[in-house]
Amino acid sequence: MFINHYLQFNLDYFSTIKLYTNDIKNKHFHIAVINSTVSISRSYMDNYTMAVMISMSTMAYAAILFTMYFIRKERSLILFTLAFVFATISGLSLSLQNLQNEFFGIIIFNVSFYLFFIYITAGYTQFFKNRNLPQRIWMFFLIASFSMLVFTYVFPIYWIREVITFALFIIVLIDFYRHNLNQLTTLSRYAKYGLSVITIANILAYTLMGVIALFTRNASSSLLFERDLTLGFVLIQINFACWVATIFVIGNERLIRELNEKNERLFELSKYDYLTGLYARRFIEEETHRLMARANRYHHALSVFVFDIDYFKTINNQHGHTIGDQVLREVSKLIKKHIRNADLLSRWGGDEFLVVLPHTNEDQALQLAQKLSDVIGTLQLEHIQQLTISGGVAEYHHQESFDDWFNRADQALYQAKNKGRNLIYCLSSPQDLNDHHSTQINH
Repeated sequence: MFINHYLQFNLDYFSTIKLYTNDIKNKHFHIAVINSTVSISRSYMDNYTMAVMISMSTMAYAAILFTMYFIRKERSLILFTLAFVFATISGLSLSLQNLQNEFFGIIIFNVSFYLFFIYITAGYTQFFKNRNLPQRIWMFFLIASFSMLVFTYVFPIYWIREVITFALFIIVLIDFYRHNLNQLTTLSRYAKYGLSVITIANILAYTLMGVIALFTRNASSSLLFERDLTLGFVLIQINFACWVATIFVIGNERLIRELNEKNERLFELSKYDYLTGLYARRFIEEETHRLMARANRYHHALSVFVFDIDYFKTINNQHGHTIGDQVLREVSKLIKKHIRNADLLSRWGGDEFLVVLPHTNEDQALQLAQKLSDVIGTLQLEHIQQLTISGGVAEYHHQESFDDWFNRADQALYQAKNKGRNLIYCLSSPQDLNDHHSTQINH
């Protein structure tokens, strides 16, 4: 039956186009306009066909939303799915009005349409992570259902039923907008304006229909199918499409926002060492390259101090890794207290630490290294008698590569360890291993 109506519509439409074209060829422009207007007005799809088409489209929307819920497991999507399931039921019940069935054509239609709005608002409420829908929404639903029964079967005053129905639609939409108003600020400008426009447009449309019903008081028919609803069906179809588009836009926007937040968290995790909270090796390398570029450009001094804890492996073996981790954390806290804000402190690996010192020459770096070694020597920890460190200092040479610079600091560190530990060595150049460039720290 639906196919026959649809084919008939297309045949009428193309017949109209053909008639219009012939009139144009014969230069009968005024006749063409009149014929096309009359023919098109007569060839609109009937209400049954339009109702079925709306049901088919809303069923497709529900299927798409349910597929998205199956993939993303978001509760708001199942609520949106239910909304369009009820929209499908309302369309199907409306198509049954040609059977003169008031229960399906009026009661089920209006109840389903009302539930569509309830579940749309519930979906957005869940989407914005607000509390559940206020209980008053369901009270409004009971009032709407009761009034439809009363003014359909007891007092068949149809305009009162329409006014009450439209009024409750408006109340639900206003309540939804007010309930989620604060959350709209978290959306982008286009998403915020889109949701606001469709909500306000629905409020204005139902206000207008309520006013028309109130002042015309047309009680000649209780069935919508006895009226020409072509324009109304088109507007309903557009309305449903706008709601779906808004759901997709806001949903995708939140996915992008959540993805960005996760990327930021991943960046933070990669930026810091999980045990000590110091900068991780990769981040410190990137920052050091930036400081090297500035030092080359402005001829600033730049130095690095690399050190590790003496006999740390023995500490782990004798007291366990829990004590070893505690030692690493306490040393990290102590070093952070005794360096400048501009200095960069990193856990380079294992028990090895690195301090990058902007605007610091070799002599100043040595003084700081000695100070840090003395401070660590005063650290008192349970099970540990005394901590000492061995370290290497190297000042950056302009236009020197990162690897060459850090290799000098590493060589100075190994020199300190080979000379008996608890020492700080400075290596000014790869060839320079003279003792006057080293400083021994006594116990």
